[in-house]
Amino acid sequence: MVKMAAPRGMTQPATAYFPDAEEPSTLPVSSPDDPIMILSPELLGSARLPPMSSQERQQYIDGFTIKAKYVGTIEVPESRGEQMAITAINRVRAAHKASKEQKQRVWLAISTAGLKIMNFSHYTIQDSYALSQISYTTLLPSNPQVFSVVTANTSVQPPVYKCHVFKSKSRSREITTLLGRCFSIELEEQRKRIQERSQYASRAATPQGGARSRAATSSAGYRPVQPRSRASTLNGSGGSSSFPAIVSEIHRKIEQLPINSADSAFLQIRLDQLSDLYTHAQNRLEETQSRLMHERSLRRQSQA
Repeated sequence: MVKMAAPRGMTQPATAYFPDAEEPSTLPVSSPDDPIMILSPELLGSARLPPMSSQERQQYIDGFTIKAKYVGTIEVPESRGEQMAITAINRVRAAHKASKEQKQRVWLAISTAGLKIMNFSHYTIQDSYALSQISYTTLLPSNPQVFSVVTANTSVQPPVYKCHVFKSKSRSREITTLLGRCFSIELEEQRKRIQERSQYASRAATPQGGARSRAATSSAGYRPVQPRSRASTLNGSGGSSSFPAIVSEIHRKIEQLPINSADSAFLQIRLDQLSDLYTHAQNRLEETQSRLMHERSLRRQSQA
């Protein structure tokens, strides 16, 4: 069924592919509250980026607003594919022509955050899609003024894919190129965030100056707490938190997810890093408690 009203938004990511990409890329399902999981670090392809300054890159982050006309939306059976998109575009255009309605003028706000479809007169947001929800975009070969954007809703099974059709007299190619470049820039930023968090996790798991601090506290007259291993923490020894049980359950859920081995390994690594941070926090807490008890003992002795 062709939908002539404004498209409705969705909240879950899917796959991403752009016409000038080297190869299609798969995105793991992730929480909207966790920006680190917008794009998978194993992604390849996306639109090739020309050399650009930091100021030019910031423009893609801030976004571009381009005028276009909304033609309609239709549900499609696949997340990507040129022939699928062309067929969907033709069906939407035929239905729109039969309806004899005017094309709705809209503003398209494109940035690394995604795509927003806004009311032309009031600039109110009619629809919004995270970049990771956009699975395909292409021009109509027989009429390059017409282009489509395919989005995916993976919160239901089977997933629902929709093709949204627009028209722009002079900027349709620019719009599809902007989407591809925004994808590439966000992918680079994603990799940086992953690297920064990994470095932070490594530093947290191996505290700097740990040996020196333990030696200092030993000379002060009390026995420091021996660092607890992640394995012992996850087995629940010495701790009252339910965190080990939660971690175990998450591990089990990951093994049951219908995802490939690369995505599963990525999730397991992130979970292990979270466990390391928890273990380090437990060790630091016990060391602090031991130090405070020793200081209280010294104060009582001095007062006596």
